[in-house]
Amino acid sequence: MARAAGITAPAIYSHFPSLKSLLVALRDAAYDQVLAETNAAATAAATPAAALISRCTTYVELGMKYPARRQLMYAPIGDSSNKSGAIAFAALVAALDECVRQGLSAVSTPAPTPRC
Repeated sequence: MARAAGITAPAIYSHFPSLKSLLVALRDAAYDQVLAETNAAATAAATPAAALISRCTTYVELGMKYPARRQLMYAPIGDSSNKSGAIAFAALVAALDECVRQGLSAVSTPAPTPRC
């Protein structure tokens, strides 16, 4: 992130009010990349099922390529919300929903069951 901004790694800390805000920004950037790349993969697919498979395959490939980012994406960061993660998850649910609408699934809804 620092190199992309044209600054040294230690200098990046002065651009954020806290370590927590830096970690949240890094997590958001990771989810933004996941969403962009999985959307691109899905768009290139010919069918809803192929789009879902492409989206999932891309997600796994990114996790394998960037394991530290993957770990950060799922790590609790204080009491921060994870809007970017929710947006990326909503795209996956929408892809599943399209498969359901096309009759490609035995389930009636892709929505996860809420956990208490």
